[in-house]
Amino acid sequence: MEFKEKVLHSYRQKLVYLRMSEATMKVYCPEFERFVNHFGERIDTCTKAEIETYIVDLNLKSPSHQNTVINAIKFYLEKVVGRERATYYNIDRPKKEFRLPDILTPQEVLSLTSATDNLKHRAMLQFMYSCALRNAELRPVTITQIAGKAGTFKVVRGKGKRDRIIPIPEDTLLLLRQYYTGHLKDKYNPHGLLFMGEKQQPYSQRSLQLVVQQACARVSIKKHVTPHTFRHSRATHWHNNSMSTVAIKRLLGHRDLKTTEIYLHTGIEDLTKMVTTADNFIKQKMFPTTDKNKLILNIYQQITRLISESNAELLTSK
Repeated sequence: MEFKEKVLHSYRQKLVYLRMSEATMKVYCPEFERFVNHFGERIDTCTKAEIETYIVDLNLKSPSHQNTVINAIKFYLEKVVGRERATYYNIDRPKKEFRLPDILTPQEVLSLTSATDNLKHRAMLQFMYSCALRNAELRPVTITQIAGKAGTFKVVRGKGKRDRIIPIPEDTLLLLRQYYTGHLKDKYNPHGLLFMGEKQQPYSQRSLQLVVQQACARVSIKKHVTPHTFRHSRATHWHNNSMSTVAIKRLLGHRDLKTTEIYLHTGIEDLTKMVTTADNFIKQKMFPTTDKNKLILNIYQQITRLISESNAELLTSK
């Protein structure tokens, strides 16, 4: 067996042995093969500078893709060759740009589900949102994962191979029962799937994305919405309704609290309320409630309003 075939075989075997996900194997293997094609038998001895030059020369468009390449190389060095992290160089990683994702409001989620006439698609969207499910957790769901009496859903081998139990809101549970009784109960279902696609198989990623796109088109939502947007939005809504970060972490199935914090975004409406509350508190401290101070506060508010109106006129006149 040639060197390349041997090292690629060892790499794939280690991925399978460590039970890495299919998604991980799908992105790691081609990146590692490209690395082997470039360095050949020098993959064990190439320097940090050479690897960084190699990554730069790939001219990758996103920091995420660069990090994937680094992870694929590190997997070989750590897991296949067996080096400890302290015994070899740390490859510098690019800084990711932080961009606020599009988050659906609760009203937008309701409009999306309400405007979806197809009962199966409506159940998929509402279930995905209510339980904050990942794309890969929703598509292969089986009927046995739902405990109807307890009103819970068991995620089996989610990301990181971790199981978790999620409560299902009552309205979502009723919708799932309606869908199951009316559309699924008597159908041929060899795999026991809750949402069957073509040939009694789970929905593909593309098919689920199409369901989401069609729902957005029906209600004219212009935001960039993907299946993951529902999970992100649900986490944000939990956060904005005072659920603890630790509880959200458990529901999302995260190992690290820092990962959960990425999902939590405070809406502009909530920020406005916070600023208004703080501003009112400051004003109360500046002007305690007395007849004299009420007059001063009234003058202060009028001056503030006049300044705001003046600034607005200046902006519109340009």
